[in-house]
Amino acid sequence: MKEFFGLQVDMKKLILVACILLASLVVRYIFSFVILPMLRKLTNKTKTNVDNDILNIFEPPVNAMILFLGIFAISEILITNVKIETFLIKILKSFIIFEFCWILYRSEIIFDKALKTIFLKKKLDTALNFLPVFNKFIKVTVFILGFLLIIQEWGINIGALITGLGIGGVAVALAAKDTVANFFGSLMILLDTPFKIGDWIQTSNIEGVVEDIGFRSTKIRTFAQALISVPNSQLANDSITNWSKMGKRRITYQLGLKYDSPADKLKECIDKIRLMLENHPDIHKDTIFVYFNEFAESSLNIFLYFFTITTNWKKYLEVREDVNFKIKKIVENSGLEFAFPSTSLYIENQPLKLKKEG
Repeated sequence: MKEFFGLQVDMKKLILVACILLASLVVRYIFSFVILPMLRKLTNKTKTNVDNDILNIFEPPVNAMILFLGIFAISEILITNVKIETFLIKILKSFIIFEFCWILYRSEIIFDKALKTIFLKKKLDTALNFLPVFNKFIKVTVFILGFLLIIQEWGINIGALITGLGIGGVAVALAAKDTVANFFGSLMILLDTPFKIGDWIQTSNIEGVVEDIGFRSTKIRTFAQALISVPNSQLANDSITNWSKMGKRRITYQLGLKYDSPADKLKECIDKIRLMLENHPDIHKDTIFVYFNEFAESSLNIFLYFFTITTNWKKYLEVREDVNFKIKKIVENSGLEFAFPSTSLYIENQPLKLKKEG
């Protein structure tokens, strides 16, 4: 022991403290200016940027850990009080938890890039709008997890704390019930992707084109040009028909011709209609049915069943109109006429009987 300015100083401890402090600074310097640059040279040669992100994530926490361990080792040498040592142990454990959560918190960037890559590959442009919410959710979750673990380390009963918070949280949960339901509805729409912006969809009571998908609701423009905001929770629990995802759109009807149509002309007309549909550029070639299928009350019916290649509503109507005009022209050129609902009345002629007068 030596005396400096009236203070008793243990020279061995003082030298040991100086060595530990110097060693911490040297290790930190080697890590930051030797090891990290070497690792970055290796990661720059790889085809992915994930390894670079991992280095960036670990750099600040590792530097902080090196300095903290050095300071902790110094305090263990200088302090001999048992109570203070117990206090320091709790600080060390709390700092280790903090370091772990800090790394998880910074790892959010990898999660963000991974999801962004998946969404872009699957062309889920709408899902990109949800990424900021997911990132905040991850950060808040990590923060709460770290906070609970640290206060538990200091002897605070987490169960009792959560119970106490739960009583007041019931009212908040009830008030935010619809908001939470809509948020999870948004997640279901995002994960299942039943539709995207621009799709023509139909639910149990709404039909139109999707204009926007938000966190709370989805905006649908009806064919009457009305804009309807539908809660995502309602869409998530409703059956949805996505007409835009059809590979083809059906056209079917009965074509009625007059009963006095000659059989040969009727056969020729049917063949011409079938040939026209088979050669039409906007008609699906796999399924084309054109047959004389019934003798109706006032017409000879030709059954037509086929599909358009397009599923766009406007284009579909244009194709259907074009087909109708072509069919009308074929019927007229065949010398046949369309039938219309009619009733024929036949009167039977009876011979008149004359009564002779006496």
